[in-house]
Amino acid sequence: MRFYKRLGYKITDEKLDHVGHEDYIMVKDLQDNSFTKIAGIGKKMAQHLINAGYPSIESDQNRRDSVYSLLDRLEIEYGKVDHPPIFTQADSELRPVQIGADIFKNLFLRNKDKSRYYLYSLPLNKRADLAAIAKTLGETRLSFGDEYALQEKLNIQHGAVSFLNAIGLERTDVTILIDSSAFYCDQIGVHPNDNTATVILKPHDIQRILNACGVEYRFIALEKPARGSRNG
Repeated sequence: MRFYKRLGYKITDEKLDHVGHEDYIMVKDLQDNSFTKIAGIGKKMAQHLINAGYPSIESDQNRRDSVYSLLDRLEIEYGKVDHPPIFTQADSELRPVQIGADIFKNLFLRNKDKSRYYLYSLPLNKRADLAAIAKTLGETRLSFGDEYALQEKLNIQHGAVSFLNAIGLERTDVTILIDSSAFYCDQIGVHPNDNTATVILKPHDIQRILNACGVEYRFIALEKPARGSRNG
């Protein structure tokens, strides 16, 4: 019996990657019959969720709606574009060409002893200098956080990570890091807790959003920003 049944879901479809690991699964909520696509998550992750006390996996639609609800409440102007699921930087070509914003990627990071976690948002085509970031933060070393920690701390799946993950969480100890080059952009695009959409924001609204979420955050400047990440 798959562990998802204990979470209240039934697997209706799955795709394996080239080495036989689950690339994604499609699950059906047995209570409301809704369907949710979950990327890169297998039996071990499901067991981890049970052990961590998660009774269910919140649907992408609910998480996305919570983003739009907060933006509306704060009276923040935004745009939104729907597109096929985007899991990696290479998938970004699936977005409409004329999206009219600088797309930002988001990295889930941890320190050496896993006592602190960070979410770093930076332009799509900018290289992340983890050593320089670690030095700025006073850490000895930074590495990428794993899928288990991502789900436990941000309740989000791989592919939908962004600083907007802070919206709708009761609490999180993840520190949000925004690359200061955002302020050289007219508009930025990030996932609204769902990798089948991109929300378009003005950079000066980032701070208002994060303040409303009550999360710890900081803007970091490592080098002079270079343009060229615009998709459209």
